[in-house]
Amino acid sequence: MMAETLEVYQLIPRSDIAVLLSELSKIEFTPHWVKNTDLSISGHISDAALWVTQTLQEEGLYELPKELAIELAIYLNTQPKRITNKTTGRKEKFIPIERLLTYCQAFISSEKLVDESSNEIVDTSNIINFSDYKKD
Repeated sequence: MMAETLEVYQLIPRSDIAVLLSELSKIEFTPHWVKNTDLSISGHISDAALWVTQTLQEEGLYELPKELAIELAIYLNTQPKRITNKTTGRKEKFIPIERLLTYCQAFISSEKLVDESSNEIVDTSNIINFSDYKKD
């Protein structure tokens, strides 16, 4: 989905998308789950769920066709989102695909800095921790 979105959004050239995916495929990712407590993000997720539910009902479908699912993913990942930064208390606006691309590029760069004998990632500065945006 990232490649599809980057291609449609034209954030980077197609050849760079291929290089990015190739570099990412070399990295072993260990997922770390966090609870999303940011109401802005929860709102975006609820909006997406409503859009899917309404589309399925209107079209009389049980599941989204692949093309429609791709269209939705691209739409959602290229729309501006707003969050409140817990540290500064300020509203921040960002586009998810741009933030994901920046994260992946930084992740690849930090992977290249890791000692070849180690599988651990040194730089975690670009990891988004939703607890930073939690309202007290």
